[in-house]
Amino acid sequence: MKGAVEVPIHATDVSYPSYQEAFFYYVFGVIEMDCYGFLDIANEKAILFVPKMNNLMKIWMTVMSKDEFATKYGYEVRYVDELAEYMATNCSAASNTTVYVNRGINSDSKL
Repeated sequence: MKGAVEVPIHATDVSYPSYQEAFFYYVFGVIEMDCYGFLDIANEKAILFVPKMNNLMKIWMTVMSKDEFATKYGYEVRYVDELAEYMATNCSAASNTTVYVNRGINSDSKL
């Protein structure tokens, strides 16, 4: 599942008010933007993929480490740039794994 993303106002450093995508929030309870969630039903675990922030971002915002995300939400946490590799390794056709993707138009927000 994909969480909500921040949308900047024109070419400024200000974003429109951001709210987490409803289904993503319902399943994972995560309020931070630009995250992905993966439910591994066979192994009964949830994995949260978070964006990797560099130390320069600390000037404007609180930057959490993977361990801090794991403590806050109780999930296994990886960085978003590891998502493709994780999917290739754990969800290949050879492993006979079915991947379900939540997509479409949200009936509430029409997004």
